[in-house]
Amino acid sequence: MKYPIGIQSFEKIRLGGYVYVDKTALIDMRHHPGGDSRQL
Repeated sequence: MKYPIGIQSFEKIRLGGYVYVDKTALIDMRHHPGGDSRQL
């Protein structure tokens, strides 16, 4: 399993076969106080 440590380019992450975890849902929780992390 390859981790994209220090790689900022999403294209390089995708094409290089690195592991990627989409954390978009966490952004919404941070901007809406009271967000429940158990929803993930």
